[in-house]
Amino acid sequence: MSFQTCHQWSAFGLDCECGVVGERGGIDAFSAESKVLVDLKVTATAEHGRSLDTRTNRMWHAQLAWYLEAVGGDDTWQCFLICVETTTTHCVTCLCVA
Repeated sequence: MSFQTCHQWSAFGLDCECGVVGERGGIDAFSAESKVLVDLKVTATAEHGRSLDTRTNRMWHAQLAWYLEAVGGDDTWQCFLICVETTTTHCVTCLCVA
């Protein structure tokens, strides 16, 4: 996997960037060789059904599509959301987003 703190690219004639240099990352992990993109999300609940609602309401799938554009990926890539609860025990749900 290749880890980035900030990623820059062009899309639709616009300069794009995710992450804030020196502050926080944008794309959490990706591998062009394995065709995998991973985004880590902190959430109030990682319960499967509720995390799906949160994912849709916060447009996380759209963010993954944007990141996929950034790394030059296509519909052959697998995209994953790793949702981690903020409360102790920090339950985790991994979602494959098509």
